[in-house]
Order: sequence, then structure tokens, then C-alpha cells
Amino acid sequence: MKQLSRTRSRVTSSSVICRMIVSGMTLVLLSAAPARGVIQITSFGSIGGPGFGISPTAVSADGTVVVGESGAGPFLTHAFRWTAAQGRQDLGTIGTGANSFARGVCGDGSTIVGMSNFNASTALHAFSWTAAGGMQNLGAIGNGNSFANAISNDASRVGGGSGGTQRAFIAPPNGPLQDLGLAGTGYSNVRGINSDGTVVVGNVSITTSASPHAFRWTSSGGAQDLGTLTPDGSSIANAVSSDGTVVTGQSIVNGGPHAFVWSALNGMEDIGTLGGSSSEALGISGDGRVIVGNSVDQNGQNRAFFWTRQLGMWSLNDYLPLIGVDLTGWTFGAASAISANGSTIVGGGNFNGQSVAFVLTGFPVPSPSVAPVLAFAGMVACRRRRP
Repeated sequence: MKQLSRTRSRVTSSSVICRMIVSGMTLVLLSAAPARGVIQITSFGSIGGPGFGISPTAVSADGTVVVGESGAGPFLTHAFRWTAAQGRQDLGTIGTGANSFARGVCGDGSTIVGMSNFNASTALHAFSWTAAGGMQNLGAIGNGNSFANAISNDASRVGGGSGGTQRAFIAPPNGPLQDLGLAGTGYSNVRGINSDGTVVVGNVSITTSASPHAFRWTSSGGAQDLGTLTPDGSSIANAVSSDGTVVTGQSIVNGGPHAFVWSALNGMEDIGTLGGSSSEALGISGDGRVIVGNSVDQNGQNRAFFWTRQLGMWSLNDYLPLIGVDLTGWTFGAASAISANGSTIVGGGNFNGQSVAFVLTGFPVPSPSVAPVLAFAGMVACRRRRP
């Protein structure tokens, strides 16, 4: 009994110390985070709805416009544009097509790009959409499909892939598509564009059997292979900072994808996982400081994360309560994009047992100071300590 009593005493003391560290850390984080107004979490559609439900894929530079695709009826999917004031707007399809998918939005939210069926067949063509002109067919390279995945903030360049063997392209928002000539006999695809359209990123495979590599292309220097995290691996670049100097995506490590950050100074760096086997980076802030995506945690669950160089990778569900955000009922499963100003994160999660799309506004990017880093380290030590 004495031994049991001593054990309980140690556990109680550890718990008290942990709570003290957490309380102190919360104060540090609240003081270190820049003022962005009230943090709000908005649910704007059920992922389990008709057709394929709802999936947000991109957000405007100031975080006010979200785009993606949502169910438009049994087995039908339409591109949408969402704002807090107007709600969700169905963007329709090209011509008599059945389905459409929005994948990118310019900085002010006025131009949206994606792909759509353009007739009764299943063929897809890239589109650009504006309120004045509606959905415009950008065509394709040759007789193949085309997919628009990104648009620059200034709306000057659209990027994606097209052709029978997919070829990376850039184009003005009204076309025509320009083949970047990257793939040889393989395939290539543009997945991200910087603010003024001078830098694009994506993936390229020089033959149909070769592993794809992330690339960075500039209008002045052409394509640059960004490499992989492991020898003979593969990689995909999904997003790029506003000035084009920081790239993020994922590369295969030990059979599973790991999110990476790339810069000319440091090359490709593994930014890890939330404790599980894989992670995927999908969005980056305009200044390149904050990366978002999803990762498997130590319990095998998919969780939305954010990453900064100072703090490393953190689950939104772990971080937000530390700065006073009440997450009752919420679990964030994936973050698909972050606004250029870093204040808005969109993705999918669960609220009170229902799978939903979310918009998180007022996100306070942590200050790159030493104090929050030390505070987080203390939290990790407490959280992982065992009786």
C-alpha cells in the first residue's frame, strides 16, 4: 500500500506540474501570436451529402472566398464558390457537361479555375470562371483531357495538365494552353503558381515508367528538378510561396509520403508527421512561413496540421485549445489550403459526429520567438510522460 501511495503521489505531482506548464504556455502563446481578430470556425456543408458531398480545395489571398466541389445530386459534382455573406454558389458546368471541379482561385476571388465535362461524354476540359463571363472552356492540347489546378493571385496565369499523355501547361485565363515541354515521353502536371505567374511547381516523369519528381519552373530559367527525400524515391510539389522561393509537397519515405519544404538555401527537407506513417502538404502561406496539410497521428487518425520552421508540425486540434479556442465537437481531419495572408485555413473535418467542410478564420500564426518553442517543448514532455 505504501508503494501504491508513493506512485499516486508522483503521478499527482506530475499532473500538477503539467497543468502549470500548460497554463504558462497558453499565456506565452497568447502574447506571442499576432492580433488577427476573433478566431472563428464555420461549417458550410456536409461531406456525406448527395453525390460526392463537399470538398474545399482553395482559398483567396485574403481568405474571403473558398472554392471546391460539392454534390449536385446523385453521382453529380459541381464546382462551387463560397463566401460568408453569400453562401455557396453552384458554378455549373461547361455546355451540357454533367460534372465540374474547382481547384484554384485568384487573389481577390474573382477568377476560378478547374475542370469540367463539356458534353455528354466523360471528357474533361480546363475552365476559367468569372461572374461576368461564366464558365469558359480553355480547350486541351491535342485530343486529350485538360485539368486546371492553379491560378496566380493576379489572375495572369493558369496552370495544369493536358493531352493524351498529360503535359504540364500554363495559359492566360482565356487560353490557349502552352505546353511547357517538360515530360519527354512521360507526363507532367502544374499544381501550384506563385503570385504573379512567373514560377510554377508540380511533378514530372521523364518516361511513363519513371518515378515522378517535383519540379520548379520559371519563365526565365526553365525547369528545375527538386529531387526527393530518399534516393530513387518520388516527389510531388503542390504549392509555392508568393515570391516563388519556397515550395511544399510530399515525397515517399519508407513506403509512405512525407510532407516536405524546399528552398534554394536548404534544398528539400522532410517536415515529418504527427507521429504516424505519412503526411501530405497541400497549402502554403504567401510568405512561405506556414504550411498546411494532413497527417496520420500516433493513433492512426488523419489530422489537419500546420507547420512552421520554429514550431515544427502541429495538429490544429492540439494547438488551438492552447490559445484559448473552444473546439468542443470539432475534429479537423485535413487542411487543404491556407490563404496567402496566413489568416484562413480550409479543409474537412468532423463536427458533432458529422463530416463537414470547415473555414477557420483569424488563425494566429505563432511568433518565431524562442519562448513559444520552449513552451511547446514543455507541453510535449508533459503530454508524453507516463506514470
